[in-house]
Amino acid sequence: MRHNLQSSSKPLFLLGLSLFTVVQVAHAAPVGMAAQVKGNVQVESGGKKAPLKLLGRVESGDVVRCSSGAQAIIILFGGGTRYKIGANQSATIGAGAVVGATKMAAMSGPSAAVVQKLGNARVGAVMARPATSFERLTPTFSGWMPLEKPKFEWLPLNSAATYTFTLFDAYDNVIWSVRTDKLSADYPDDAPELREHRPYLWRLSGFGNSSKPVQESRFGLVTFLSAADGTALTKTVADLEAEAENADDNTPLLLLIEAYRDTGVLGRALEVFDAQKLRDEEGIADAKNDIINSLSPFARALVPAQQR
Repeated sequence: MRHNLQSSSKPLFLLGLSLFTVVQVAHAAPVGMAAQVKGNVQVESGGKKAPLKLLGRVESGDVVRCSSGAQAIIILFGGGTRYKIGANQSATIGAGAVVGATKMAAMSGPSAAVVQKLGNARVGAVMARPATSFERLTPTFSGWMPLEKPKFEWLPLNSAATYTFTLFDAYDNVIWSVRTDKLSADYPDDAPELREHRPYLWRLSGFGNSSKPVQESRFGLVTFLSAADGTALTKTVADLEAEAENADDNTPLLLLIEAYRDTGVLGRALEVFDAQKLRDEEGIADAKNDIINSLSPFARALVPAQQR
């Protein structure tokens, strides 16, 4: 029992904003990012001052100032070198050095590779999505699947005899939906073309033997990658997770978030925010909220307040 439903010209939820907001800012390319922010740290860029946030990007010429008791660590993308700015100090960001800061050891191994990639990444694009209110398709789902011939598999819903699996694009449109009595569905060849590195929202609904909807339903994210990009991401994730186990700080976990984010696998990026090691990291809640707050109203509504 399976029917394909083609996309409608009207958004399902009639939202004027995109579910996944892409904000593009006409700035110079960032040369580094904040790997640690403690206390009151300000960044002055183009004559404007603002708080420096964890994972926030900095550009050449920016001035970072730490108040009494504050501290910041900046990683430069060029070589992965870290610089510490201490309390009551200010430092000027450059492409090759941070003047006025204390130079620390450069990143090495998997962390260095990710830093280098971030330096070459597209600038100013922030695609967002909440984490813990959304589920994986299966417990072992990596957050992405191959772009070629995608196959969706899911765990059963309580009391469900049949399922409706629906895929939404970045504008809240239903691009494909299928009704099936199986726990899987293949994306058909005649369905709309999928795009790489963009998170798609999926929804799973169940129906009992009487065709009445069951109480349980699920939402989540899926991103489609080429085989090469998927293989590279899998290796990067494994390397950074191994490095994080023995690291004396949280830099590998922060870079893991950025590796996921850079490839558009945002569901997994946001999961990392909830890692036990990061929960007490100053600024981590703000960094997560920056992602959540860039969502459309419907997407934000799916994130419980206690998870923000």
